[in-house]
Amino acid sequence: MLTDIALEPVAGTFDVAAVEAFLARHPWAAPDPIEPHTFLIGYAPEVLADALAQRTGGAAGFPGPIVVVKVHPRVVIVAYSTSRTEEPRRFVQWLREHHALRVLDNDYGGDRTADVDENLELLFGKVQPPLVSSFDENGLELINDPDGIAHELVAGLLSGQGGEWRQQLVSRDHRPVILNGLSATWDDDRWRIRADGRGELAITPGAIDRLVGDAERMRDDFVRENFPLGVTLSDGRYQLVEDLSGGADRGLYRGRDHERRASVLISIGTPQRDPVRQVWQRLGYELPGIAALRYLGPVAVPGEARYDGLVEDEPDGAPSAGLPVMDAAMTARIAIAVAEIVAAAHARGIVLGGLRPELVYIDGERVTGIAPRCDVFHATMSKPDYGVPLCFPHVYFAPEVLARPEEPPTAAADVFALAAMIAYWHTGKHPFEGEYTANVVAIVSGQRTVWRGDAALGAIVGAGVAPVAQRSTLERLLKQLRG
Repeated sequence: MLTDIALEPVAGTFDVAAVEAFLARHPWAAPDPIEPHTFLIGYAPEVLADALAQRTGGAAGFPGPIVVVKVHPRVVIVAYSTSRTEEPRRFVQWLREHHALRVLDNDYGGDRTADVDENLELLFGKVQPPLVSSFDENGLELINDPDGIAHELVAGLLSGQGGEWRQQLVSRDHRPVILNGLSATWDDDRWRIRADGRGELAITPGAIDRLVGDAERMRDDFVRENFPLGVTLSDGRYQLVEDLSGGADRGLYRGRDHERRASVLISIGTPQRDPVRQVWQRLGYELPGIAALRYLGPVAVPGEARYDGLVEDEPDGAPSAGLPVMDAAMTARIAIAVAEIVAAAHARGIVLGGLRPELVYIDGERVTGIAPRCDVFHATMSKPDYGVPLCFPHVYFAPEVLARPEEPPTAAADVFALAAMIAYWHTGKHPFEGEYTANVVAIVSGQRTVWRGDAALGAIVGAGVAPVAQRSTLERLLKQLRG
């Protein structure tokens, strides 16, 4: 059952086209296929897709875990269920930026305008503030701001000016720039911000300093509440922004390279056992198809704890671990591309030692790159506290590597990992039983899962994950894949 709130403009009417355009450009909302001027909001893409399918199929009502927005010139109705999701709150906040609103509770009665923030948080959850990821005398960048809610930082500076301050305040080079519809120039020792048809507002350097101060406090609060997200490496150049797998003692994160404005992969963990220079000599190779190593060294963390981090470029495309199961032909094409990259490394005497599906990136049927250093980095760090889990649920180290971790891996270890990835790409399953420690035990003891895929690929996988003395070579594996 849906209940609803009504949003009415204190004066004038809503620009229906503008409101619908805002909703239409966001992935969490879509027009209802039955009722005009009506949008559905889902807390996840699959929920929205299911609701649209039901409505397209002729469902008379609206599915429970969905929010319905009905747009009219004099009122916008937001109908919700027991589902808590941030997206309706983002929409209501955007609407409040452009109109003075009256907020009416149509189910329980009464004008809720005075306590609208409290009620919106109760109904839809709390919107996370934008994370300020970079700031200096030249500017500021916001990254946790997918829907332009960074006005919480700059509302005092841009009051009444409209627009969304989403990306960055560019360097003061006297050239006009565009900030999400706002024109900005540096003139007479101050920023002049002009919104089309809405006048001009000057921002003095002192105001920028206050903004930076707010940003610093927000960043520190975010790090305390979300550690290790928000921490930095290399004097602030790299910053952790998304948890991919594991945790602070042994984890992989997506990061931001503020200097190049690029996405990176950041492996962190307890300090390395060997000096950083030695680790760099092992991992700092430059090879075609292999992501560049950008940084290796300490992570800036609060308190007395010490962590080391490794930063690699993140290849284009998507990790192969998150893609659907591939048919035999596509599996072979992807495996050949990866094998050729590995063969080029072996030709230079380099064993990668850290191949896994999460770190092989694919765009369509093209391998865009491999970032192979995470597992190797974790393998040479000092031991974390007892009970800290592995970074990933499945292991792609060969059994001889697991049995003798103090010895450097050989080319045969990369063959094992590639064969195990072929199994994963084609069947969706690791070729050995269990997860985490149980998977390690299964690899060492040879406890294979039952093969339920293409017979030819099964033979290639079987030969590739065999004990090292009987294991296929990379040349033979490539020849078999090519047919």
